[in-house]
Amino acid sequence: MLYVPIGTKSAYQSALYWKDFKNIEEFSEFNEELINYVMWQSIVQLKMLL
Repeated sequence: MLYVPIGTKSAYQSALYWKDFKNIEEFSEFNEELINYVMWQSIVQLKMLL
């Protein structure tokens, strides 16, 4: 899952590398808990690619 700022989903869906994410969700508000979760998920997914 990739969380992106609201209004940017289509840009991520067509961007190199980012478009490889199967699930892209928009969020209008980012809080510290969400940012930590997203960073953790990104690290896990990167490790899976290596």
